[in-house]
Amino acid sequence: MPKLYDRSETHNEITIVYKYHPVFYILLLACFVIAYAGSYVGMSETVAMVIVLCVLFVLIFYHVAIKSVNSEIKKAMRSGSVELSGSKFSFSNPLTFRIKK
Repeated sequence: MPKLYDRSETHNEITIVYKYHPVFYILLLACFVIAYAGSYVGMSETVAMVIVLCVLFVLIFYHVAIKSVNSEIKKAMRSGSVELSGSKFSFSNPLTFRIKK
């Protein structure tokens, strides 16, 4: 399974960068736009079902791919040792978590 994030660790902090997070939102938005536009042009039910299944596949794949790192971030958030920077919609300034050890 491809990594959707970069994780680097030093002696005093762990840095997690979601480099491909914007791709997820672009794919999700594209699926919704296609499904919405298809309803106006008379798309068949079979094509609509394929689009819905593709959206579900993308959502499930993304959730499974980042589940382990999200649990690490949640645990660090409970202890209050997380710094967050960046944007989940930006390629140039990606979402970055810094966890202090």
